[in-house]
Amino acid sequence: SGENRKTHIVLNQYDEETGEQQTSYTTTLVSVVVTGADRSVWGSAHSPLAGQQQVDGPSGPVVDFPGHVRRQKRKPVRIRRGPATVTGVVTPGSQELSPPVSSNQGVDTLSEDISPCLLGRRGTAPDRCPTARPAEPMRADRLYAYGAATGLLGDLLLGDPRRGHPVAVFGRAAGAVERVLWRDHRGWGALHTAVCAGAAVGLGAAAEKAVRRSPAASVALVAAAAWAVVGGSSLVREARAVGRALEAGDIDTARERLPHLCGRDPQALDADGIARAVVESVAENTSDAVVGALVWGAAGGVPGLLGFRAVNTLDAMVGHRSPKYLRYGWAAARLDDVAGWPGARLTAALAAVAGDEPRGAVRAWRADAHRHPSPNAGPVEASFAGALGVRLGGTLSYAGRVEHRPVLNAAAGRPVAVRDIERAARLSRRVGLLALGVTVAARTAAHVAATRFAATGRTKGRTS
Repeated sequence: SGENRKTHIVLNQYDEETGEQQTSYTTTLVSVVVTGADRSVWGSAHSPLAGQQQVDGPSGPVVDFPGHVRRQKRKPVRIRRGPATVTGVVTPGSQELSPPVSSNQGVDTLSEDISPCLLGRRGTAPDRCPTARPAEPMRADRLYAYGAATGLLGDLLLGDPRRGHPVAVFGRAAGAVERVLWRDHRGWGALHTAVCAGAAVGLGAAAEKAVRRSPAASVALVAAAAWAVVGGSSLVREARAVGRALEAGDIDTARERLPHLCGRDPQALDADGIARAVVESVAENTSDAVVGALVWGAAGGVPGLLGFRAVNTLDAMVGHRSPKYLRYGWAAARLDDVAGWPGARLTAALAAVAGDEPRGAVRAWRADAHRHPSPNAGPVEASFAGALGVRLGGTLSYAGRVEHRPVLNAAAGRPVAVRDIERAARLSRRVGLLALGVTVAARTAAHVAATRFAATGRTKGRTS
């Protein structure tokens, strides 16, 4: 342990399970002292690069071969009781001795995994070395799954707040932007849509970035966003309220509550007409208020959730064919058609799976969906009509305008009855739960596939 003394040390690597020695590596340390009394390893290293630093032991700096000092970052050095094998001592000016092996009982040895891969920085590592890396954080797909399930549960238990709903706040902000930008022109309407939807997406991206280091905060953010944009409970609650009024024979109350679900003119509808309007609204809004949001949430996380709800809200505000919004709302309506396309097809498929008549749902979807004027409402309403065994569509009245739409499932369905409102509400619930499972599974499968593809690319890069 003299100054300026070089010591050759053989560091043995042992198998963790069997205890058998696998390999040995020899290196040179400067002024290394192995102390058996206090079971510690310490020393000092003299190097032009590292300077003179003290090796404090298992939890402090360690000697980086040959002779450099680095701080252990990834895992602490472990001390294993056992024989330390020290071979040969060379002093300045002397010849290097042949390293006789001596067994030093009672001396602890460094037990950190040491292999040629640790010497990779010096250019001596083999071609294939495992990459040492810290423990991976919780995967993004799992964070989304926990958050989305929590948000859907919150919507089921709590519903929407009566005041201060985030979607209502967005609607007021979008209305303020409209008052500034409105012109009877498609370009100004497109600018309005880009500003409002882009702000929602940007807000979601900024919030996601702010909490990305905290798994708990990430789950909470996804849960809050999912609860805010998913409206399944409000949809079912309003539908059942109209249904109860119709069952009690109170058609005036039913007409009063119908505008909470759709834009139909309730004064022109009788009890059966109101029941049909409710079932059609439940079908369409299951796609818009539940399934579509979950699809875009699985694809884009919190920005996807907020962006989809923003586009859907803008379509409801300015996307209709009134004289004021025929040109100004064109961009919002077309963007909503694009955003709602995947959710509508998934909703139609899940309605066929979860409905009472799966074959009837598929048959009505294939035969009648294309006849509907809306590219997204057609598949959903046709599939719900077939799954429930009823007829939907026909003559509708919107704010004094009368529309004659094709009847969906006309061949096999019957007229809608009041009792079908409850059946439609239950089907909507089942479709929402199935959509959560499907979208979470799809996001997880995409993550696994991307990880395997990246690993294959790295392997090919090393072998080429």
